[in-house]
Amino acid sequence: MDYGVHRKVGVTCGHTNSAHRHFDFRPCTHSWPRHRLQASSTKKHRKRVEATITQIQVEASTVNSWWIVTAEWSDPATSRALTFRSRRINFPPHYHIGERIVVNFDANQPKHYRMEL
Repeated sequence: MDYGVHRKVGVTCGHTNSAHRHFDFRPCTHSWPRHRLQASSTKKHRKRVEATITQIQVEASTVNSWWIVTAEWSDPATSRALTFRSRRINFPPHYHIGERIVVNFDANQPKHYRMEL
């Protein structure tokens, strides 16, 4: 099983030794966010499309700010429209509204996608 990135478990997963306050290092087993393309998706069901950016949103908290990119793609065969929303980006995107961006997704489960930002 591929866990991806090893993280400091004491902070991100909550495994600590409270008697000595030591942090241990183990793979974090949290699930990937919804925008990640699942590894179980077979290549024949994966699609690579160019979606059109419809919105670039700036959101903020009291500590920092981030950007979220929204893009749409319509399947020419079915006329079905799909909307994709990026993860939080900590820097202004290099794209503009109306430009095209590559999105990879599972045709059987379009909620499993990855935007190439």
